[in-house]
Amino acid sequence: QCSGSQVGGTCVAARDHQLMQVRKTWSTLSRSPSLLGAGNVISGGDTLFLTATNDKRVTVNGTSVFARWDHYGTWQKLRVEKIEGEGAIHSGEFIRLVAHTDLALVVKGSTVVAAASEEPHDDHLQIVRRDGAGEVKADDAVYLRARTMNIPIGLNADKELVALAAGGDIEGELFTVEAAAKEPTTTTATTTMEEGSHWEIEDVGECDVELGCHRDRTVVCKNADGTRLQSSECDRATRPSSYEACITLGQGSCLDIAESDCLDVPGCWWNRWRKTCPELAQEGACSTEAEPTNLANWEEGDVQLVRRACGAACGVCSERPNSAPKYVESPSCEEGVCEDDVVYRTPFGSGCFRWAGRDCNSVFFASDLKAACPKACRVCGSHAEDLWKGQAGPLQHTKEAASAEVHFYTKQAQAAREQQ
Repeated sequence: QCSGSQVGGTCVAARDHQLMQVRKTWSTLSRSPSLLGAGNVISGGDTLFLTATNDKRVTVNGTSVFARWDHYGTWQKLRVEKIEGEGAIHSGEFIRLVAHTDLALVVKGSTVVAAASEEPHDDHLQIVRRDGAGEVKADDAVYLRARTMNIPIGLNADKELVALAAGGDIEGELFTVEAAAKEPTTTTATTTMEEGSHWEIEDVGECDVELGCHRDRTVVCKNADGTRLQSSECDRATRPSSYEACITLGQGSCLDIAESDCLDVPGCWWNRWRKTCPELAQEGACSTEAEPTNLANWEEGDVQLVRRACGAACGVCSERPNSAPKYVESPSCEEGVCEDDVVYRTPFGSGCFRWAGRDCNSVFFASDLKAACPKACRVCGSHAEDLWKGQAGPLQHTKEAASAEVHFYTKQAQAAREQQ
């Protein structure tokens, strides 16, 4: 029986019933969901709502991303994913924000859209707390930056999310973080994995100071025959990280070398004895059982430094996967030779050649700089102890130093290895 009216043999709901359905739908969109209380830590996998300064929430409609409505609906839900590791989200780390369509927020040109990632880390956003370092918590005010800290996310005149101009003092839009309360888990999802499926690292990028001295890796799922599979067909718990830490030495020099390369750090600028890895190994610096007798002022933590920097010479590569021992010779440590180390990079990524004719004493990493770049710094012939002043404390990256150096990036390390 039709409670409404018959139109052409079809029952049409009464107007009051239609309005009630509209109100029900609108209420579902508008009512506040159960949220985590202020101060609760945000973790990878949490569902977020981001409110812009216009009191409207970030919304994903198809591929469009904007902040025009104050709803708490499905379109406003964003799943936060950690790029590396698990647990709490920290200020300054890169994350992925995934919409209800399972598409991540991606920067395409100057526009933020929900789409599949096409380039390495174009769906990676840096989250930065307004109140400084620490865990991101519910009700925190945060900035979002696209790929690097120099490209902030903001709103245009149409309240669409866009990437603002890089550089300068632009902070971008300030978003307030709200998180949906976690629902009790009642079922356990299971995934059928193909026998023999495993993860492989197909490609690695360059170590990048803007990634916190990490390099990105392409990780794929394959079967026993090497055929590429869907990621869901491999065990997620054993997936290698998409980012690998690179070696940082001295006063913050980020080298284009990771421990898994099993590549001895070339040169001798990075240690206070001014010796190469083979020389240190010969002196017994790799041993965890006895201290070397010919290395002055040997300290307890020095053996870890040497074994990390000299994996090939110390013979510890068998402890690491995909190892291929090799050594890049450097003439900079030879007696009477005044040459700059071709692999050295400042904490901001520049090589020695950038310092020719400049004041090498004007930066916090002056000791490393003069030891690695004696020719550029015009200190050839200086005694080693005059250049190297011991282990550095916490880095103090000044704004002036960063603005002067962050645009410099050298590829000499890669070129040096390719010439071997």
